[in-house]
Amino acid sequence: MDDYRNDNNQVHLKADSEVDEKLFKEIPIKDFSYSSAQPFSKKPRKNNRTYLMLGIIVLVLLVIAGGYLFIKHKNATPTKKSTPKTTQVSRNISTAPTAKMTSYSSTNFNLSVNYPSNWVISDTPSILSITSPETFIKNANNKIVQGRIVVSVSPKGQLPTDFGNSPAVAVLNSQLINYTNPTPAQDAQTYISFLQYASTTTIGGLNGIYITGNYGYLKDQNITQSDVQSVDPLVRVSFEQCTDSCKNLTPLVISASDWNDSSFSLPILNIIKSFQFT
Repeated sequence: MDDYRNDNNQVHLKADSEVDEKLFKEIPIKDFSYSSAQPFSKKPRKNNRTYLMLGIIVLVLLVIAGGYLFIKHKNATPTKKSTPKTTQVSRNISTAPTAKMTSYSSTNFNLSVNYPSNWVISDTPSILSITSPETFIKNANNKIVQGRIVVSVSPKGQLPTDFGNSPAVAVLNSQLINYTNPTPAQDAQTYISFLQYASTTTIGGLNGIYITGNYGYLKDQNITQSDVQSVDPLVRVSFEQCTDSCKNLTPLVISASDWNDSSFSLPILNIIKSFQFT
């Protein structure tokens, strides 16, 4: 029995060995490398990543090149800028100081004055006026309008009707000026003051500029009628708005900030400084 079992075991072992040997021969190990269960090799994945990086680099370069060409084109092509109307104000008014000056003597008011030749002078016993050409002025609402500047001389105490009965208010500090060539009969200096009438409610609105003699005022200080009426003669600067090519004129309230523009204020100052009172 033992021998038989031993024989069977040997046969059996031999059979197992034969089966195992056949399996390894029929299905070599190397064939498993082509099984779908095996992971993909890393080489294709590396190529995809390289292509992606190249694509990103090319895209970035295209964006940079496009930006450079846009900036170059923008710098090479000058931008057309519209000319604001405020430059028209400066251009029209600033010609006055460089224009030929004309001297005028008035027997009605016993004075002489110099004014730009492109301004117009009118002299009557009740008023002497020196009027600018039509120009562009910024009104109290900061809107550019067509108007004129008028420097006038009136008898002492003759205030305009729009001054009203209430005190005016200084919208700027008074400015002390020197007359260019004063006569022995007049002071060498005078204050000019910037008035807003009581009827004007717009903040910063300027109705007129007055020679106030020895009276100077700080911004927001009241200016009474009696102060202005005491100056002899009464000299003021007013503003008119034009309609229908200045065939019709109405009083104009301008922006006090206009005075800070030297192209606007210089012609007016030159006229006032040239006054000689005898």
